[in-house]
Amino acid sequence: FCRCGPGFRVSPAGDQCDDVNECEEQNGVCGDVGDCVNNLGSYTCTCPEGYRQVNGTSCRDVDECVEEAELCHPHGRCVNIEGSYQCVCDPGFTTSINTPSCDDIDECRLNETRCGLHGFCENRLGLFQCVCDQGYQVSQDEQSCEDVNECELLSSVCGEAECVNVDGTFLCVCPSGQDYNFMTAKCESIPKAPPVERKECYYNLNDENLCESVLTSHVTLQECCCTLGAGWGDNCEVYPCPVNGTDQFTQMCPSGRGFIPSEDLLYGLQFSDHYKDADECSLFGQEVCKGGYCKNTEGSYECYCMGGHYYDPIRLECRDINECLDEMLCDGGECQNTDGSYVCMCRHPLVLDPDSHRCVPVPELAEQ
Repeated sequence: FCRCGPGFRVSPAGDQCDDVNECEEQNGVCGDVGDCVNNLGSYTCTCPEGYRQVNGTSCRDVDECVEEAELCHPHGRCVNIEGSYQCVCDPGFTTSINTPSCDDIDECRLNETRCGLHGFCENRLGLFQCVCDQGYQVSQDEQSCEDVNECELLSSVCGEAECVNVDGTFLCVCPSGQDYNFMTAKCESIPKAPPVERKECYYNLNDENLCESVLTSHVTLQECCCTLGAGWGDNCEVYPCPVNGTDQFTQMCPSGRGFIPSEDLLYGLQFSDHYKDADECSLFGQEVCKGGYCKNTEGSYECYCMGGHYYDPIRLECRDINECLDEMLCDGGECQNTDGSYVCMCRHPLVLDPDSHRCVPVPELAEQ
């Protein structure tokens, strides 16, 4: 009669002790996660990662959160689960892919317009901050920038004027006919600009009959004196224009001859960079280019005359060219000047050669 030890049983013949295969005969001997390996007289449980053998015959979950206290720190907490653990991260952090910790979430990179059109997103550890433009403030939920109502925030910011809030700023509005003075915070009447004087412009002050030297009427002092005028006035009472190159001329015409104030400066302060080119052709019409075509240029003008004429810049007119002053013309005959041209009068038997403009004998008569 055989008496067998643990892990063995008497053979059917009763003459020996056979090994018991616990892995086959005992269901779940290693639990739900371990693998059972039979050996002589016993068995061993092989445990997966996250579990630990207990006496070699069972698998027990490892509590990583207890054994490794620094897991998930400093921006998360460790939660043990069966066979593993999880990092529960603080708001603004996410589980790291590479290490057992929590990484900061860059909210600004995820959404570049997070703070809206009037703010800049600045990432911070575990959160983000909206840096707002002037006239805006961070909203109550700290997720965007919203307009500051200066009229409510600063009750007397406009003094006696009405405060009107607009997006990003505010306006101080006065009644019609008044303008707001930021220095005194008061509404003041808009001063009426004096009317600009417009008089006649004279080209030559040396003419005996001065009133016949009028270039045009109804122009300002600078439209006259900064262009072609020698004097400005009316009823033959003339203010002489300063001579170009003098200090008086520079004060009146800071940008030089041919440039006059822009229209918006006629009533206020004048600066050299607010002057425009004077269109002499428009200001003076045919008076500066009699008998020709006037073309405005930057700071001046050009007068184009018809053939046979030249422009006289003193008389401001196109004048006939006296071709007969050229002794080479009408050689052997008599030159008679005409308006814009000339005529050659040849004495018989001479005739005019159209190529050389000379009087030559008739070929047939010369041969005889």
